Amino acid sequence: MIAEYSHNQLIALCQQSKVGKKLPTALYVRRSAIASLAPQLQECDRQARSLLPKDSKFTIIKFNYEQPKISYLFYPEFDTDPHPALHHSIQSDRLIS
Repeated sequence: MIAEYSHNQLIALCQQSKVGKKLPTALYVRRSAIASLAPQLQECDRQARSLLPKDSKFTIIKFNYEQPKISYLFYPEFDTDPHPALHHSIQSDRLIS
């Protein structure tokens, strides 16, 4: 559990982010842009990923505003298809207090 950050604090950091796509219920960030996130969001990602299977693939990370969870979305054709299909997703939902 990421005890040092409340869900509301993380939402505020997401809403202030200079990278990613901000929607009313979540922040979506490309894997290649994670290093540009606020350090607190990078730490949340590190801790969430440590709980995933080692061979997990993802192209997008989703910080959910409505529930304290992070999702990892895998779109194999993300860079080549204007409307890529989601191949799979994995959620970490026991991270944020």
